[in-house]
Amino acid sequence: MPTAKLTYSQQLLLQRMFSEHILTDVEIKALFADIQQTCVNAQDSQSQLDTNTDHSLEACIGTINSAIVPLLQIEICTIVMPEGGVNVRYHGVVNKVADEAAKLYAAPGRTVHEVALFRLLLERIVASGKDMQVNEEEDGKISGVGCAGVVALNDAVGLRLELTGAHRNKLTATQADAAIGSFLRDKWLLQKQSGRQLFLMVGARTYMELPDLLTDLGVERLPQIIVNRR
Repeated sequence: MPTAKLTYSQQLLLQRMFSEHILTDVEIKALFADIQQTCVNAQDSQSQLDTNTDHSLEACIGTINSAIVPLLQIEICTIVMPEGGVNVRYHGVVNKVADEAAKLYAAPGRTVHEVALFRLLLERIVASGKDMQVNEEEDGKISGVGCAGVVALNDAVGLRLELTGAHRNKLTATQADAAIGSFLRDKWLLQKQSGRQLFLMVGARTYMELPDLLTDLGVERLPQIIVNRR
């Protein structure tokens, strides 16, 4: 990893971003503040105290991107997603060159059948969003960006029975449930609650890393991806 040009605090932030995949604005600001304080407290190593360039989170991310994009073709991006009537900012590491399959298989042990389940979940979520969009247009409302569609968590595991071809009958209910848990953990999907029921939605990481897939499935207006550079 080309971190020679980065300060100690910038290296720590990049490492945590690789580990967490996606962080909300609140989470990354808390992390950034914690890292800065860690560096201030590291009195035994003056080389680790070079945090003068990290006056703001945006500047720090911009410096990191300038260092890693030319060599690794990855960068930390920001996306704004409407959730529950408010806009939530997410920050994540985006691979600029890997194809869809490579990104989805990035999790250790993920199988082709689990990826097929993920694609089917996305198809149903997007289809639900299209139905909602039609209803909104009939009521004279203007649809927002992204996909507002959902799939009930209780129904999601059962979609394994609708997989076809080489994926037919390849996932047990336990395996499907574990796969969905990993999609949530890795931020490909988002979970929300309405009343007593839980639903799955398109996650921030999917918007960031799989925009072409979402477009192919019929999502017309994707959230804007913001890139910080210095």
